[in-house]
Amino acid sequence: MFLIYRGNDYISEHSNLILVVMSGLFIFLVLISIIVTSLLDEKSNIKLKVSEECYRKLVEQSPFGIIIHEFGKLTYVNKAVMEILAAKKENELIGRNVLDLIDQSYHEILRNRWNSIQLNPTVDTLEEKMIRLAHKVIDVEMKGIPYEENGVLKVQVFFQDITARKDAEKLVYQMAYYDSLTHLPNRRLFNERLNAALQSEKDIAVMFIDFIDLDGFKQVNDNYGHDIGDELLKKAAKNIKECVGEHDTASRLAGDEFAIQLSNIDYENTLEIAEDIIKKLDSPIKIDDIEVSITSSIGISFNSNKLKDSDKLIKEADSAMYQAKVTGKNRYYVYE
Repeated sequence: MFLIYRGNDYISEHSNLILVVMSGLFIFLVLISIIVTSLLDEKSNIKLKVSEECYRKLVEQSPFGIIIHEFGKLTYVNKAVMEILAAKKENELIGRNVLDLIDQSYHEILRNRWNSIQLNPTVDTLEEKMIRLAHKVIDVEMKGIPYEENGVLKVQVFFQDITARKDAEKLVYQMAYYDSLTHLPNRRLFNERLNAALQSEKDIAVMFIDFIDLDGFKQVNDNYGHDIGDELLKKAAKNIKECVGEHDTASRLAGDEFAIQLSNIDYENTLEIAEDIIKKLDSPIKIDDIEVSITSSIGISFNSNKLKDSDKLIKEADSAMYQAKVTGKNRYYVYE
Protein backbone atom coordinates (compact mmCIF):
# COMPACT_ATOMS: atom_id res chain seq x y z
CA MET A 1 0.00 0.00 0.00
CA PHE A 2 1.31 3.42 -0.92
CA LEU A 3 0.38 6.37 1.21
CA ILE A 4 0.82 9.78 -0.29
CA TYR A 5 1.24 12.46 2.27
CA ARG A 6 -1.20 15.17 1.48
CA GLY A 7 -1.52 16.76 4.86
CA ASN A 8 -5.05 16.42 6.19
CA ASP A 9 -5.94 13.75 3.59
CA TYR A 10 -3.48 11.33 5.18
CA ILE A 11 -4.91 11.88 8.65
CA SER A 12 -8.46 11.40 7.34
CA GLU A 13 -7.67 8.06 5.66
CA HIS A 14 -5.89 6.83 8.77
CA SER A 15 -8.84 7.75 10.98
CA ASN A 16 -11.27 5.94 8.68
CA LEU A 17 -9.18 2.78 8.91
CA ILE A 18 -9.20 2.89 12.69
CA LEU A 19 -12.97 3.42 12.69
CA VAL A 20 -13.54 0.44 10.40
CA VAL A 21 -11.35 -1.80 12.59
CA MET A 22 -13.07 -0.66 15.80
CA SER A 23 -16.51 -1.11 14.27
CA GLY A 24 -15.65 -4.62 13.17
CA LEU A 25 -14.27 -5.47 16.59
CA PHE A 26 -17.42 -4.13 18.29
CA ILE A 27 -19.67 -6.17 16.00
CA PHE A 28 -17.53 -9.24 16.70
CA LEU A 29 -17.83 -8.75 20.47
CA VAL A 30 -21.61 -8.23 20.18
CA LEU A 31 -21.92 -11.48 18.23
CA ILE A 32 -19.83 -13.32 20.81
CA SER A 33 -22.00 -11.83 23.57
CA ILE A 34 -25.18 -12.91 21.79
CA ILE A 35 -23.86 -16.45 21.32
CA VAL A 36 -22.74 -16.73 24.98
CA THR A 37 -26.02 -15.26 26.22
CA SER A 38 -27.98 -17.68 24.07
CA LEU A 39 -26.03 -20.59 25.45
CA LEU A 40 -26.57 -19.35 29.01
CA ASP A 41 -30.27 -18.74 28.35
CA GLU A 42 -30.64 -22.24 26.95
CA LYS A 43 -29.02 -23.70 30.07
CA SER A 44 -31.20 -21.50 32.27
CA ASN A 45 -34.31 -22.58 30.41
CA ILE A 46 -33.32 -26.21 30.81
CA LYS A 47 -32.73 -25.70 34.53
CA LEU A 48 -36.03 -23.83 34.83
CA LYS A 49 -37.91 -26.60 33.03
CA VAL A 50 -36.28 -29.22 35.27
CA SER A 51 -37.21 -27.21 38.36
CA GLU A 52 -40.78 -26.75 37.14
CA GLU A 53 -41.08 -30.48 36.42
CA CYS A 54 -39.77 -31.38 39.91
CA TYR A 55 -42.19 -28.95 41.55
CA ARG A 56 -45.09 -30.30 39.48
CA LYS A 57 -44.30 -33.87 40.59
CA LEU A 58 -43.99 -32.78 44.22
CA VAL A 59 -47.40 -31.07 44.03
CA GLU A 60 -49.07 -34.02 42.32
CA GLN A 61 -47.65 -36.60 44.72
CA SER A 62 -48.01 -34.50 47.87
CA PRO A 63 -49.97 -36.14 50.73
CA PHE A 64 -51.47 -32.70 51.37
CA GLY A 65 -54.40 -31.48 49.35
CA ILE A 66 -53.32 -28.66 47.03
CA ILE A 67 -55.80 -26.56 45.09
CA ILE A 68 -55.45 -23.38 43.05
CA HIS A 69 -58.35 -21.00 42.65
CA GLU A 70 -58.91 -17.51 41.28
CA PHE A 71 -60.53 -16.21 44.45
CA GLY A 72 -63.35 -18.68 44.06
CA LYS A 73 -63.13 -20.57 40.77
CA LEU A 74 -61.11 -23.79 41.03
CA THR A 75 -58.43 -24.17 38.34
CA TYR A 76 -56.27 -27.00 39.73
CA VAL A 77 -56.49 -29.91 42.20
CA ASN A 78 -53.88 -32.57 42.97
CA LYS A 79 -54.44 -36.29 43.61
CA ALA A 80 -54.71 -35.84 47.37
CA VAL A 81 -57.63 -33.44 46.90
CA MET A 82 -59.41 -36.05 44.77
CA GLU A 83 -59.03 -38.62 47.54
CA ILE A 84 -59.94 -36.28 50.41
CA LEU A 85 -63.08 -34.99 48.68
CA ALA A 86 -64.04 -38.39 47.19
CA ALA A 87 -63.86 -37.15 43.59
CA LYS A 88 -63.35 -39.68 40.77
CA LYS A 89 -62.57 -37.18 38.01
CA GLU A 90 -60.98 -33.74 38.00
CA ASN A 91 -63.93 -32.23 36.13
CA GLU A 92 -66.07 -32.93 39.21
CA LEU A 93 -64.07 -30.16 40.89
CA ILE A 94 -62.40 -27.97 38.25
CA GLY A 95 -64.47 -24.91 37.43
CA ARG A 96 -66.55 -25.06 40.59
CA ASN A 97 -66.56 -22.33 43.20
CA VAL A 98 -64.36 -23.41 46.09
CA LEU A 99 -67.08 -22.20 48.51
CA ASP A 100 -69.27 -25.05 47.24
CA LEU A 101 -66.87 -27.38 49.05
CA ILE A 102 -66.76 -25.37 52.29
CA ASP A 103 -69.31 -25.48 55.09
CA GLN A 104 -71.50 -22.38 54.85
CA SER A 105 -70.61 -21.23 58.37
CA TYR A 106 -67.07 -20.45 57.10
CA HIS A 107 -67.99 -18.57 53.91
CA GLU A 108 -67.79 -15.09 55.43
CA ILE A 109 -64.50 -15.91 57.14
CA LEU A 110 -62.97 -17.03 53.84
CA ARG A 111 -64.22 -14.00 51.91
CA ASN A 112 -62.65 -11.74 54.53
CA ARG A 113 -59.36 -13.65 54.27
CA TRP A 114 -59.40 -13.34 50.47
CA ASN A 115 -59.71 -9.58 50.83
CA SER A 116 -56.94 -9.39 53.42
CA ILE A 117 -54.35 -11.54 51.60
CA GLN A 118 -54.49 -9.25 48.58
CA LEU A 119 -53.00 -6.58 50.84
CA ASN A 120 -50.98 -8.80 53.17
CA PRO A 121 -49.98 -12.26 51.85
CA THR A 122 -49.05 -13.47 55.35
CA VAL A 123 -51.99 -15.40 56.82
CA ASP A 124 -52.36 -17.90 59.64
CA THR A 125 -53.42 -21.52 59.27
CA LEU A 126 -57.18 -21.93 59.53
CA GLU A 127 -59.28 -24.86 60.76
CA GLU A 128 -62.60 -25.23 58.99
CA LYS A 129 -65.06 -27.80 57.68
CA MET A 130 -65.18 -29.03 54.09
CA ILE A 131 -67.92 -31.00 52.35
CA ARG A 132 -66.98 -34.11 50.39
CA LEU A 133 -68.83 -34.90 47.19
CA ALA A 134 -70.64 -37.63 49.14
CA HIS A 135 -71.95 -34.80 51.38
CA LYS A 136 -69.93 -35.93 54.39
CA VAL A 137 -68.53 -33.03 56.42
CA ILE A 138 -64.86 -33.30 57.38
CA ASP A 139 -62.51 -31.15 59.46
CA VAL A 140 -59.53 -29.67 57.63
CA GLU A 141 -56.56 -27.48 58.41
CA MET A 142 -55.59 -25.17 55.55
CA LYS A 143 -53.45 -22.24 54.52
CA GLY A 144 -53.76 -20.14 51.36
CA ILE A 145 -50.89 -18.29 49.66
CA PRO A 146 -51.61 -15.70 46.93
CA TYR A 147 -49.45 -15.47 43.79
CA GLU A 148 -49.62 -13.90 40.35
CA GLU A 149 -49.57 -15.86 37.10
CA ASN A 150 -49.71 -14.12 33.71
CA GLY A 151 -51.16 -11.04 35.36
CA VAL A 152 -53.90 -13.00 37.14
CA LEU A 153 -53.92 -13.12 40.96
CA LYS A 154 -54.55 -16.65 42.25
CA VAL A 155 -54.50 -18.50 45.57
CA GLN A 156 -52.67 -21.75 46.19
CA VAL A 157 -54.21 -23.60 49.14
CA PHE A 158 -52.58 -26.39 51.12
CA PHE A 159 -54.82 -28.47 53.40
CA GLN A 160 -55.10 -31.78 55.21
CA ASP A 161 -57.94 -33.85 56.66
CA ILE A 162 -57.81 -33.59 60.47
CA THR A 163 -61.17 -35.27 61.18
CA ALA A 164 -59.57 -38.17 63.10
CA ARG A 165 -57.56 -35.74 65.23
CA LYS A 166 -60.62 -33.60 66.00
CA ASP A 167 -62.64 -36.70 66.89
CA ALA A 168 -59.88 -37.78 69.28
CA GLU A 169 -59.84 -34.32 70.87
CA LYS A 170 -63.62 -34.44 71.32
CA LEU A 171 -63.37 -37.88 72.90
CA VAL A 172 -60.70 -36.72 75.35
CA TYR A 173 -62.79 -33.65 76.22
CA GLN A 174 -65.92 -35.79 76.61
CA MET A 175 -64.13 -38.16 78.96
CA ALA A 176 -62.67 -35.30 81.00
CA TYR A 177 -65.81 -33.18 81.36
CA TYR A 178 -68.88 -35.42 80.94
CA ASP A 179 -70.43 -38.32 82.79
CA SER A 180 -70.09 -41.50 80.71
CA LEU A 181 -73.52 -42.87 81.67
CA THR A 182 -75.87 -39.90 81.47
CA HIS A 183 -73.69 -37.68 79.21
CA LEU A 184 -74.40 -34.76 81.54
CA PRO A 185 -71.54 -32.47 82.61
CA ASN A 186 -69.52 -33.96 85.48
CA ARG A 187 -68.35 -32.31 88.69
CA ARG A 188 -65.31 -30.73 87.02
CA LEU A 189 -67.30 -29.01 84.27
CA PHE A 190 -70.05 -28.05 86.72
CA ASN A 191 -67.50 -26.27 88.95
CA GLU A 192 -65.91 -24.47 85.98
CA ARG A 193 -69.26 -23.22 84.69
CA LEU A 194 -70.39 -22.20 88.15
CA ASN A 195 -67.20 -20.19 88.72
CA ALA A 196 -67.60 -18.54 85.32
CA ALA A 197 -71.24 -17.66 86.08
CA LEU A 198 -70.26 -16.14 89.44
CA GLN A 199 -67.78 -13.85 87.67
CA SER A 200 -70.67 -12.36 85.66
CA GLU A 201 -72.23 -10.97 88.87
CA LYS A 202 -75.65 -12.35 87.89
CA ASP A 203 -78.07 -13.94 90.32
CA ILE A 204 -77.09 -17.59 90.61
CA ALA A 205 -78.95 -20.52 92.17
CA VAL A 206 -77.50 -23.96 92.88
CA MET A 207 -79.61 -27.09 93.38
CA PHE A 208 -78.52 -30.44 94.78
CA ILE A 209 -80.78 -33.38 93.94
CA ASP A 210 -80.66 -36.79 95.60
CA PHE A 211 -82.95 -39.73 94.99
CA ILE A 212 -80.92 -42.91 94.87
CA ASP A 213 -81.43 -43.84 98.53
CA LEU A 214 -85.19 -43.23 98.52
CA ASP A 215 -88.15 -45.44 97.74
CA GLY A 216 -88.25 -47.07 94.32
CA PHE A 217 -84.75 -46.49 92.99
CA LYS A 218 -82.89 -48.72 95.46
CA GLN A 219 -85.47 -51.44 94.93
CA VAL A 220 -84.79 -51.43 91.19
CA ASN A 221 -81.07 -52.06 91.74
CA ASP A 222 -81.77 -54.75 94.35
CA ASN A 223 -84.53 -56.54 92.41
CA TYR A 224 -83.57 -56.11 88.75
CA GLY A 225 -79.83 -55.44 88.76
CA HIS A 226 -77.62 -52.46 87.99
CA ASP A 227 -78.26 -52.51 84.23
CA ILE A 228 -81.88 -51.57 84.82
CA GLY A 229 -80.73 -49.14 87.52
CA ASP A 230 -78.42 -47.47 84.99
CA GLU A 231 -81.28 -47.10 82.50
CA LEU A 232 -83.39 -45.50 85.21
CA LEU A 233 -80.55 -43.10 85.99
CA LYS A 234 -80.32 -42.06 82.33
CA LYS A 235 -84.06 -41.43 82.08
CA ALA A 236 -84.05 -39.49 85.36
CA ALA A 237 -81.11 -37.38 84.08
CA LYS A 238 -83.04 -36.64 80.88
CA ASN A 239 -86.07 -35.52 82.91
CA ILE A 240 -83.91 -33.22 85.04
CA LYS A 241 -82.24 -31.65 82.01
CA GLU A 242 -85.62 -30.93 80.39
CA CYS A 243 -86.57 -28.75 83.36
CA VAL A 244 -83.68 -26.28 83.04
CA GLY A 245 -82.89 -23.62 80.46
CA GLU A 246 -80.49 -23.84 77.53
CA HIS A 247 -77.85 -21.73 79.28
CA ASP A 248 -78.13 -23.51 82.63
CA THR A 249 -76.14 -26.59 83.66
CA ALA A 250 -77.59 -29.88 84.87
CA SER A 251 -74.82 -32.27 85.96
CA ARG A 252 -74.21 -35.62 87.58
CA LEU A 253 -71.70 -35.25 90.39
CA ALA A 254 -71.61 -38.88 91.57
CA GLY A 255 -73.69 -42.04 91.52
CA ASP A 256 -76.37 -40.65 93.80
CA GLU A 257 -76.05 -36.91 93.33
CA PHE A 258 -77.08 -34.44 90.64
CA ALA A 259 -76.57 -30.69 90.66
CA ILE A 260 -78.02 -27.76 88.74
CA GLN A 261 -76.65 -24.27 88.21
CA LEU A 262 -79.22 -21.64 87.24
CA SER A 263 -78.00 -18.26 85.96
CA ASN A 264 -79.72 -14.88 85.98
CA ILE A 265 -82.82 -16.23 87.73
CA ASP A 266 -85.01 -14.99 90.59
CA TYR A 267 -86.25 -16.72 93.73
CA GLU A 268 -89.76 -17.57 92.45
CA ASN A 269 -88.51 -19.04 89.14
CA THR A 270 -86.05 -21.23 91.01
CA LEU A 271 -88.77 -22.70 93.22
CA GLU A 272 -90.95 -23.35 90.16
CA ILE A 273 -88.10 -25.30 88.53
CA ALA A 274 -87.61 -27.32 91.73
CA GLU A 275 -91.32 -28.23 91.75
CA ASP A 276 -91.16 -29.23 88.06
CA ILE A 277 -88.21 -31.53 88.74
CA ILE A 278 -89.99 -33.22 91.65
CA LYS A 279 -93.09 -33.83 89.50
CA LYS A 280 -91.03 -35.13 86.58
CA LEU A 281 -89.12 -37.58 88.74
CA ASP A 282 -92.27 -38.69 90.56
CA SER A 283 -93.99 -39.63 87.29
CA PRO A 284 -93.80 -43.38 86.47
CA ILE A 285 -90.74 -44.30 84.39
CA LYS A 286 -91.03 -47.41 82.21
CA ILE A 287 -88.02 -49.58 81.38
CA ASP A 288 -88.85 -52.67 79.36
CA ASP A 289 -91.73 -54.23 81.32
CA ILE A 290 -90.84 -52.46 84.57
CA GLU A 291 -92.56 -49.28 85.71
CA VAL A 292 -90.99 -47.31 88.56
CA SER A 293 -91.74 -44.08 90.40
CA ILE A 294 -88.99 -42.43 92.40
CA THR A 295 -88.98 -39.64 94.94
CA SER A 296 -86.39 -36.90 95.29
CA SER A 297 -84.99 -34.32 97.68
CA ILE A 298 -83.70 -30.96 96.48
CA GLY A 299 -81.53 -28.44 98.30
CA ILE A 300 -81.28 -24.86 97.01
CA SER A 301 -78.80 -22.06 97.70
CA PHE A 302 -78.60 -18.51 96.28
CA ASN A 303 -75.83 -15.95 95.85
CA SER A 304 -78.28 -13.06 96.04
CA ASN A 305 -75.67 -10.84 97.73
CA LYS A 306 -73.14 -11.78 95.03
CA LEU A 307 -70.45 -12.36 97.63
CA LYS A 308 -70.45 -16.15 97.85
CA ASP A 309 -67.91 -18.38 96.14
CA SER A 310 -68.67 -21.67 94.40
CA ASP A 311 -67.55 -23.91 97.28
CA LYS A 312 -69.81 -22.08 99.70
CA LEU A 313 -72.81 -22.25 97.37
CA ILE A 314 -72.32 -25.98 96.85
CA LYS A 315 -72.00 -26.67 100.59
CA GLU A 316 -75.13 -24.66 101.30
CA ALA A 317 -77.10 -26.52 98.63
CA ASP A 318 -75.83 -29.84 100.00
CA SER A 319 -76.86 -28.87 103.52
CA ALA A 320 -80.30 -27.78 102.30
CA MET A 321 -80.74 -31.10 100.48
CA TYR A 322 -80.07 -32.97 103.72
CA GLN A 323 -82.77 -30.90 105.44
CA ALA A 324 -85.20 -31.77 102.64
CA LYS A 325 -84.45 -35.49 103.06
CA VAL A 326 -85.07 -35.56 106.81
CA THR A 327 -88.35 -33.63 106.56
CA GLY A 328 -90.02 -36.02 104.09
CA LYS A 329 -90.24 -37.22 100.45
CA ASN A 330 -90.53 -35.13 97.31
CA ARG A 331 -89.50 -31.88 98.93
CA TYR A 332 -87.14 -28.99 98.33
CA TYR A 333 -85.49 -26.86 100.98
CA VAL A 334 -83.89 -23.43 100.60
CA TYR A 335 -80.75 -22.71 102.58
CA GLU A 336 -81.18 -19.79 104.96
